[in-house]
Amino acid sequence: MDLENPFTGSISYVVSMLDFSAIFIVMGIIWLRPPWHKNISGNNQSTNLKLVSLAVMLSLLLLYMLVLFTGATAFKSRWMMPILVLIPILVLARCPDICVEGRRLKGLLVSITLVAVLITLGIAGRYWAAPLTGAYTRPHFPGHAMALEVEKLVGTPARIIAENNRILAALKLHFPGTEVAYSESISGTTLSGPLLLVWDDEGGSKPPAAIDALIKDWRNKQFPYKEYLLHLPLRLGNKPIRKIYLREYQLHAPPVN
Repeated sequence: MDLENPFTGSISYVVSMLDFSAIFIVMGIIWLRPPWHKNISGNNQSTNLKLVSLAVMLSLLLLYMLVLFTGATAFKSRWMMPILVLIPILVLARCPDICVEGRRLKGLLVSITLVAVLITLGIAGRYWAAPLTGAYTRPHFPGHAMALEVEKLVGTPARIIAENNRILAALKLHFPGTEVAYSESISGTTLSGPLLLVWDDEGGSKPPAAIDALIKDWRNKQFPYKEYLLHLPLRLGNKPIRKIYLREYQLHAPPVN
């Protein structure tokens, strides 16, 4: 448990929950006929509904215990999505028909539709508005341009080890016949033959830990390599520039005992 700062994770947990559920709370206050909180507390609910409600409460409690006992200081609202998305359904299922009917039902349906449309447009708009706002995100990563440059420099690699999923996915799509591995997954495996290491500058120019360990090991073994540096603009803009680091190795086959 994070004893030095025991409230940080708890505050992040509560804020994340409110961040996700605030819109549902507001719509409930506006459209559900009071006192809806009394209506849903009756004893005439089905056993299945009670079990689902209990499962949601226990899941939220387990998430909170995870925050406490791992010492986490940041909790993202999207982690609660599989759980909190059930809450509006449970509220309406346990609320008698008188709680939402007629004009209230129409207003609730219109509100839900409007929110869904605005969220969809907002997500799409955030991508296309990046040149104006400067808020570039992972979908702007120049994966296709990177793969084309890799092909120009080294042809079709026999094997690739990539720093992250963005690089891995882009190269796997462009080189479907090439073995592409995530750098964190190759620890302890025996590697030989031609191989390409790829990472970007999102975490700085220094290679990530898993790739850095390979580089140090291969430096000691004096494996030959070629080094390349790509400067690629993010999608929808000429700036900022993403640096992509490449190291093409020729690994000697391990000795046969």
